Amino acid sequence: MDPIRCICRKKTLLGLSKFDATEYTKDQVFAYLFLHLMFADWHVTLGKANSEILKGKGKKVRPFTEGEFLTAMGLLIAAAEYGQRGASLWKEGDQKDSHEKEYGPTSFI
Repeated sequence: MDPIRCICRKKTLLGLSKFDATEYTKDQVFAYLFLHLMFADWHVTLGKANSEILKGKGKKVRPFTEGEFLTAMGLLIAAAEYGQRGASLWKEGDQKDSHEKEYGPTSFI
């Protein structure tokens, strides 16, 4: 079989195809946009992570729930921001950064 035909037949949709921002509330759009762009199907990625956890015999680690997986993704995003100024995470006094003071807290889900 022609390799080009194989590639075209197995082509996955990337980017913003099949993403309709009107399906989500204003607070949810960026979270779902991130998941859409990051994973073809984040449930599959969650399943793969959990199957690897279950393979670890003798280790007392439970599989991720959907909420824990999404929280971990949020922490990875936040780490990029706070990585540059990590010491400010544990400073005394007001823990809110200037963005939260001005715009309020942001939510991932």
